[in-house]
Amino acid sequence: MSRFALSRLSTSHRHYIFITSAAVLSVIFVVNLFVDHQARTERKELSDAVASCSDVTIPAATAIAACSTVIGRSPKASWAYANRGLAYASSMQQDRAIADLDMAIGIDPEYARAYAIRAVAYGSKGDRARAIADYTKAIALNPADALTYSNRASAHLQNGESELAIADASRAIEINPKLAAAYINRAVAHEKSGDSARAIKDYRSAIALNPADRSSADALKRLGAGG
Repeated sequence: MSRFALSRLSTSHRHYIFITSAAVLSVIFVVNLFVDHQARTERKELSDAVASCSDVTIPAATAIAACSTVIGRSPKASWAYANRGLAYASSMQQDRAIADLDMAIGIDPEYARAYAIRAVAYGSKGDRARAIADYTKAIALNPADALTYSNRASAHLQNGESELAIADASRAIEINPKLAAAYINRAVAHEKSGDSARAIKDYRSAIALNPADRSSADALKRLGAGG
């Protein structure tokens, strides 16, 4: 509207235009505040979900809910699928765990941790062949993962493959000499192979690392080395 046209309006009309403009600006301001508040709330919710999904020590149900939120916002977050898969596995929902780990691996085929977790899920279902295959893939991608060597040793034990179990447990101990589970797996393999002396030594090493380990203490008693 030109200055000339505006000057011809009555005073009341001018006030109406100014009041209407102010009202519109107020509405825009309020809407912007609301949108900004919503955005900050959503960012905080996502930040909290990421933190909870990343925490593998929290209850499985909490982790599953948090990781689901992350996946809903970031469908390509392979780590969130892996952590939700771990939570499902820990709550004995192995099929759901495997489905999530399949997704994680599909997104990132070189995600060693996803193969290692899927191996645990397969092992829990009694599918040792797939478990060993996944442990082997995880080790190929991350040869410094002592826990995966130890877990593969356990799978070999279940297959009656004591020599392979000893080799894997020994490699795990080389990488991480404080991994008690590896000493236990090697002790069991030595015991099954009839080598009581080495079994006793490894059970004692496991107890030194974890004095609350009753299974190793019972094994020593069984072997006549308890006290």
